[in-house]
Amino acid sequence: MERLTINFTGSAAITSDMIEQLNQLCAQVENTPAIDQVLFAFAGGAAPAQGTESMDVGLLHKWEKALRRVENLNALLIATTDGECGLVALSIIAIADLRLGTPDSTFALRGKDITLPGMLIHRLTNQLAANWVRLLLVLGNTLCAEEALSSGLLDRTSTQPAALAEDLAMGMNPHAFTDIRVRRKLMLEACHTSYEDTIGLSLSASDRTLRQG
Repeated sequence: MERLTINFTGSAAITSDMIEQLNQLCAQVENTPAIDQVLFAFAGGAAPAQGTESMDVGLLHKWEKALRRVENLNALLIATTDGECGLVALSIIAIADLRLGTPDSTFALRGKDITLPGMLIHRLTNQLAANWVRLLLVLGNTLCAEEALSSGLLDRTSTQPAALAEDLAMGMNPHAFTDIRVRRKLMLEACHTSYEDTIGLSLSASDRTLRQG
């Protein structure tokens, strides 16, 4: 197993630099088949200075494209959190396969980020009960770690989430890493994709796996 780790502050903002980091990470994973895990570690602290870059629709579009590229990586996507987590952290958590946080983790959209949820509403509405999505993304409430665990936003809590992630990955069925991106796609899109549209992709993935032996 080979893991690639990238560290962000929990309050990191969407910027061109952030998007470039994600695209560079994706290129590395896409070109290195040995990398079968990607860990996004979000920790509390002040976000880096954003300079004079302004938010616009073009930047948001590039952000969503980068997220979609991450979502399509053929590697186990892990998100760990500690402290306050905002829009960027929530967006990565929404596409992660394994979501682990410390008991001190909190989740909220601060300031104008509440008006820029993008596809986050779409993704989390397909994963969580509507009341949790409403509290977090419509009303702007803060979820503590216990609430995030209850809602399904987090899978587990631990004082050492990175170590827990390693233990859980080591205990996984080794075959789970094979074409994991296909199963992730089928799961995340199941709520809004018809059976007829899904079965072709499902059978194609199964055929590819069976041919590999």
